[in-house]
Amino acid sequence: MKKKIRCLISALLACMLCSLSVMAAPGEGYQVAADDVAYDLDDVDTLNGYRLIPIDPDAQGTLEATDDIMPRNQIGEPQDNMYFYFFWLYPLVEKHSTGERFVLQPPIGKELETNTYISVSYTKEQTAAIYQDVIAFNSQYGYDFIGWQVKVKFRFNFITPLEWTYSLDNGTPVTETVPQPHNAYQTYVYTYNSYFQSNPMGKYMVSFSGSVKYFDKYDKKYKDAIFDATAFFNVD
Repeated sequence: MKKKIRCLISALLACMLCSLSVMAAPGEGYQVAADDVAYDLDDVDTLNGYRLIPIDPDAQGTLEATDDIMPRNQIGEPQDNMYFYFFWLYPLVEKHSTGERFVLQPPIGKELETNTYISVSYTKEQTAAIYQDVIAFNSQYGYDFIGWQVKVKFRFNFITPLEWTYSLDNGTPVTETVPQPHNAYQTYVYTYNSYFQSNPMGKYMVSFSGSVKYFDKYDKKYKDAIFDATAFFNVD
């Protein structure tokens, strides 16, 4: 009997909620609302692998050193560039009844080892599938999908870095001293919350980019090395 009721509800929802839409979040730009997305309740159980982790909505970006042991095949003279390991995006959701915000685990994203750049693109179909997966899990509990928590792992693969300038989602650049004492093989994870500030049904990007000012011991001059990790959504 319960299964028949669930199927009936799913069928009614599929008829009523046949397309994706967005609603404005007060003071926050945009959010994807659970009630605005078609979903199949019978598939919710397949998404129970998500864990909800409470977050501080006012927290700023953080840089944390890891305890990783550097693989032997990466030991060598630094190449004066940023070395990336992963670029992960975790869905951010907000509970209607309390305004509490949570990050969902596990993430989507790119995991690889590469110098200087990470770039990953999601088509409109892939983006819609990601949204639907997230919202299908939360819709029955009263959550809205409001953005991403970004985690990017890297190391300052430089001989003599001085300072670095970074920008989150092409926002205002921030300049800081490279962590000292400098160890070219120390890895870091930078974490920040990226809330939807434009229509998440249109093209947008989530990015961590900038440059590192360093002294080139061979040319005997100061230089800037750029870096960029970006995810593009709703790409044609």
